Amino acid sequence: MTRAHANQLQNNLLAERARLQREIERLTTPPTDAAGSHGRFGDDEIASTAGTNGEVDRALAAHASRELDDVDRALTQLHEDPDHFGRCATCLRPIPLARLRLIPGTRYCLTHAPE
Repeated sequence: MTRAHANQLQNNLLAERARLQREIERLTTPPTDAAGSHGRFGDDEIASTAGTNGEVDRALAAHASRELDDVDRALTQLHEDPDHFGRCATCLRPIPLARLRLIPGTRYCLTHAPE
């Protein structure tokens, strides 16, 4: 992997990290109504996707948190062990750059990706 590719992947990881942090914040912050009160939106009010179902919000936030952990792990590896960054955790073959761009925190090639 060239230094230019590593820089691009680092930028992708940082952008994905910021997006996931915003998503977790959105999903874990109680919504407010027009009067500024916290609580769930009523059926007669315009509702965003966050806040309409607490159980779904918690599940989505947990998933985003796991993805954030993957991104943080990838950033750490990129800085501390760049020679092994972008290699499949199972077969140790290089993960294609297209896959790393699509799923920045991935640890697996397409063959070994968990379902």
